[in-house]
Amino acid sequence: MPTTQPNIRLFVSDMDSTMIANECIDEMARMLDEKKPVAGAPNHYFEQVQAITKATMDGAALPFNESLKKRIGILADAGFKEAWLPEIYARITPMEGAEDLLKHLNAHRVHTVLVSGGFTFFAEKVAAQLGFHEFHANTLEFTDGKLSGVHGPASNNGNILDGAGKRHIMYAIMNEKLIAPHAVCAIGDGSNDADMVKAAGYGIAYRAKNPNLLAAAGFTANQLSEVPAILASDI
Repeated sequence: MPTTQPNIRLFVSDMDSTMIANECIDEMARMLDEKKPVAGAPNHYFEQVQAITKATMDGAALPFNESLKKRIGILADAGFKEAWLPEIYARITPMEGAEDLLKHLNAHRVHTVLVSGGFTFFAEKVAAQLGFHEFHANTLEFTDGKLSGVHGPASNNGNILDGAGKRHIMYAIMNEKLIAPHAVCAIGDGSNDADMVKAAGYGIAYRAKNPNLLAAAGFTANQLSEVPAILASDI
């Protein structure tokens, strides 16, 4: 990882398929298939949930908050158990280069923030493992140990953390720390990252195929190891 000083003071990143190689809600569906298989359909829940996740990240017409509630509904109706979460986290893999990138940013005193449309159970652990200063994500709700719903973080007024919510949190941190847009990097892979990526001086579309995200981004990257060079460039 290069030692060049990055031209930013704030780094805001998506989690799923950006800082980790997984989509956590898809992994939850995969776990359901293992714990409660449907006869004749070995990937019954995974295929349902993954299809909605992909369509959402690709910019389907269904808004993110509705998409998330729909996927949570599938898992809740099938009896997803809270006790399975640690087993799922054990399968989470950091994206190649993520740890080195965070070490580089932290060494240069860049404030690093993980923002996820996923869930606090995973985001808290990923943030600690990779070295983020703070994280924001949605919270899974459980009743008697079974999934019953989801709600957003207080930093987004309790609303589901979607694209607008990610941008809202980024702006709040910028205002609190008196950081101008030209000193901010936002990176993500899906359509719900477009708002924050567009608002940042260094907006990076990571392995993105969604045209809205690509149009919003000033830069693209296929590997996290490419990010330091982007942040050392002039805009």
